[in-house]
Amino acid sequence: MHKRMLTSLLLTAGLLVAMDAPLAADVKLPNLFADHMVLQRDMPIVVWGKADPGEKVTVTLGKHTATTTAGKDGTWRVALDKTSAGGPHTLTVAGANRVEFKDVLVGEVWVCSGQSNMNMPIDWGIFGAWGSPECTAAYFFGVELRRELGVPVGLVKSAVGGTIIESWTRREALIQAVPDMKPAIERWDKRIAAFDEAAFQEKVAAWQKAAAKAKAEGKRPPRQPVPITQNNRIPASLYNGMIAPLVPFTMRGVIWYQGESNARNAYLYRTLFPAMIRDWRAQWAQGNFPFLFVQLANYRPQSDQPGESQWAELREAQLMALGEPNTAMAVIIDIGDAKDIHPKNKQGVGKRLSLGALKLAYGCDIVHSGPIYKSMKIEGAKVRLSFAHTDGGLKAAGGGPLKGFAVAGEDKKFVWADARIDGQTVVVTSGAVSKPVAARYAWADNPACNLTNASGLPASPFRTDDWPGLTAPKK
Repeated sequence: MHKRMLTSLLLTAGLLVAMDAPLAADVKLPNLFADHMVLQRDMPIVVWGKADPGEKVTVTLGKHTATTTAGKDGTWRVALDKTSAGGPHTLTVAGANRVEFKDVLVGEVWVCSGQSNMNMPIDWGIFGAWGSPECTAAYFFGVELRRELGVPVGLVKSAVGGTIIESWTRREALIQAVPDMKPAIERWDKRIAAFDEAAFQEKVAAWQKAAAKAKAEGKRPPRQPVPITQNNRIPASLYNGMIAPLVPFTMRGVIWYQGESNARNAYLYRTLFPAMIRDWRAQWAQGNFPFLFVQLANYRPQSDQPGESQWAELREAQLMALGEPNTAMAVIIDIGDAKDIHPKNKQGVGKRLSLGALKLAYGCDIVHSGPIYKSMKIEGAKVRLSFAHTDGGLKAAGGGPLKGFAVAGEDKKFVWADARIDGQTVVVTSGAVSKPVAARYAWADNPACNLTNASGLPASPFRTDDWPGLTAPKK
């Protein structure tokens, strides 16, 4: 395989925007363009860069050519005609000088973004990996697409560990979605404007001395100071540095793995996540391209009794994002790790993401989702739960009784419940609750749960109530 046919473009903020300091009249392109790259098939291919104002620029790929003139600011942009999968080709850009990118393939291109679980390299102990991928969830996603589609696959990684969704969302979109965020954003502006580079360098010099001394004494060195301009929690900072520079690039869709850093504000994520999806689509101007995302895995010790959970509330916010068109969610509530926020089974993550892509982007007639809660009916002391995406039947993974269900009465106190599959529904009861009004499934950081559909895909955690949770706004 595959190594040539599955190309990963590993990008950072600096790489995305970098263009060598141009000589007079030289045509320059972002470093996103390189030898061995993959371009998107069957869609107009956008190529852009800089040149002298008024300079004529001609771009050629195979039999397709487009010509334009650099604007007053030196920027230029063309869209080549649609090209079928294949290659290798040479992408040529000619102005006063000539730039060539060789061994260029045409196939499928996906942008892969989020935080550390989308950014995990092979040396983190990922099992099942081949070669030396830098972004294993995306890598396995690409492997599955390559296997199923038989065309080259390009992966554009733009992910940073420990980041919040606010950093990945355009400033104007944030303020439009949550007007109350404007004062906080403006406070960041003031802090950045007040940053003193000289004073910071003095701190760095002091740190270097302290670190050297600690090393000589066999002690732990102090934490290295970081300039505020590199704070990944600044609203819109990662959008500006790592997404906006990508936006002209023609691609098929996005895969997204993020949310851990927003669990404390899960209710707000209900608003922020759809707002980010809508805005990325608006900025790319490629319509409602497929947006696939990973629901948070199971993590932390299991609880003996039903209770509240920030992680469950974040998963609920992710589930709600399926209300956006052309979205799919990979549920991984069964392949996490109680002791590791970075579960090693990225092969399963990539496989489940690929099912969403094959269904939404390529029209394959497949089951791409596990059961999704649809409706509830109270039948005396029973609660009957209906689901979408049952694939013709519901199952308990591994056999045995269903696990993970709880019910509550008007007192809002949840207790574990017995659950059984009845056709396309699940019937839930508890001897401790004679008049149930609500049910929950897998509502915990690390739930013991086993409901799947006939294809073996796990059901998403859910609740039928809308009672205020841990992260609900305080009145």
